[in-house]
Amino acid sequence: MGNFVFNNQAGKSYAAKVKFKDGSEKTLKLPVAVKSGYALSVNALDTGKVVVKIMASADLVNGDELKVVAQHGGNVYYGSKAKMDKQVLVANIPKKNLPTGIVQFTLFSSNNQPLAERLVFINNKAELIDVSINTSGVSSSKRGKAAFTFNATNDNKPVLGSFSVAVTNAAKVTPDEDNESNILTSLLLTSDLTGYVEKPNHYFLKDDLQTQKELDNLMLTQGWRRFLWKNIINNVGPNITYKPEQSITISGTVTKGNKPVPGGKVMLMATKGTMYILDTVTNAEGKFVFDNLSFGDSTKFVVQARTKTERKFVDINLDIVPGQIVTKNKNGADIDINVNNTLMKYIKESDNYFNEMTRLGLLERTIKLEEVTITEKKNPAKNSSNLNGAGRADFIMTADQLSTCVTLSQCLQGRLPGVIFRGNVPYLMRSQDTPIRIVVDGMQMEADFLDNVTPMDVESIELLKSIGNTAIYGSQGSGGVIIITTKRGDGGRSTARYAPGIVTFNPKGFTISREFYSPKYDAASSSSRTDLRTTIYWNPQVVTDKDGKAQFEFYNADEPGTYRVVIEGIDALGHLARKVYTYDVK
Repeated sequence: MGNFVFNNQAGKSYAAKVKFKDGSEKTLKLPVAVKSGYALSVNALDTGKVVVKIMASADLVNGDELKVVAQHGGNVYYGSKAKMDKQVLVANIPKKNLPTGIVQFTLFSSNNQPLAERLVFINNKAELIDVSINTSGVSSSKRGKAAFTFNATNDNKPVLGSFSVAVTNAAKVTPDEDNESNILTSLLLTSDLTGYVEKPNHYFLKDDLQTQKELDNLMLTQGWRRFLWKNIINNVGPNITYKPEQSITISGTVTKGNKPVPGGKVMLMATKGTMYILDTVTNAEGKFVFDNLSFGDSTKFVVQARTKTERKFVDINLDIVPGQIVTKNKNGADIDINVNNTLMKYIKESDNYFNEMTRLGLLERTIKLEEVTITEKKNPAKNSSNLNGAGRADFIMTADQLSTCVTLSQCLQGRLPGVIFRGNVPYLMRSQDTPIRIVVDGMQMEADFLDNVTPMDVESIELLKSIGNTAIYGSQGSGGVIIITTKRGDGGRSTARYAPGIVTFNPKGFTISREFYSPKYDAASSSSRTDLRTTIYWNPQVVTDKDGKAQFEFYNADEPGTYRVVIEGIDALGHLARKVYTYDVK
């Protein structure tokens, strides 16, 4: 990229003749110059100030009051008024008053209409977090312990912030520093631009005049972004398709005969994981909501609804938010024509790892089976969610055997071989300490949940008690399993109906965080397995204390090379940090 000054004369037409790499040419007409207007010039190359120039054609030197506004992230950092009593007006703005990142300068007319815009990038080092690393405890030997401590400060004051740490063997995973995305390129540059940015990190590697000029050329290519200032002034925001989640919510609508049920009673019960019961009532439109929920992943719920008069024949329709469509990142890395050239070194290293695992007999072996022809037989439990396969059970009961009972436990007492009941809870005779696990339409229930299912709604019941059938359920099936498939069951989808006025729901809760595996070697360690890791250490949450200090440690791998440590972070005020450190392992 580059720039040059071009004095466009009114009344004349101009064209740009572009010559491409292959020798072809294309002619592009330039916009026609108007006879009257304003121009805005902003120079941010000075280390201490930004120079703003407002230029006007001779006929507009009439004393009208113009305004210049500088904003970043929706916050105004500079504003001034001036009367256009000469053709050129100049203003100097100290850089210390402007934030780090892209600042938008806009020129407004006397009636607040935007006339011109210019983007500049401000590199205010005072706003960044300074990270100083202490490496006195870092070993340079194979399998040696690397203990790091670092201090985080801003304006010479300690910073309480959250940091991430990634350590890789740069000899095996070669970094493309110009082209990589990081916390600075994402939050300060690409997120505030509409176009594609080639090699975004190039603009942060050096802090010299040449890099500043290149960054200013990038700002010039963005041009006039045509924000709807009317909407901004009236505080009208853009239409956001996927709003940020404030909490986990389960909501829906209760209807009867396709008509809403106002004042209906709705109960939410967790049947696995956190045990709690909540209730609410529907509004005039039949809608209900359970808000501010907190539960882990794999928690399963039952939603039960009734009318005001306790009638249960209602339909419950839960609000299922579709997942966001994942699209290509416009600021992703440049396309590789031949990906093999880029990945070949990494692939060879992976081959070395798997060959070593094979030598030690730690890889799973595969056996090719002969072709098997499967023919379908009539299955009394065709819709079953049985993990062994529908109908593969020690005993099966069907709907025609359940028509004379009031409760399900009453139906099953004395009819399931090898099963006894204590109250309404079933047990296998051989293991009377552990109740039988109940599974309804693919959803695991507690043992005392049995009588919540109406016998008339059941299509089939399968009893699993032999080790061959219960093994697939692991420890959950140690006391046996009863699999209930209802006439309205769907085999265990995310929402299932197994009785009128009842819906089961298995939403995504909070994910249990997992710790990145990092082996520990000490004097007592005698592992003969070769350590060929490419990523040596990763920790997404290293928090500094009130004094701005933090520490982390790991062990080097078996392969020598230059190890690259990348620390990135942010504090409560939005100050950013990025530090890259390398050391050699011999």
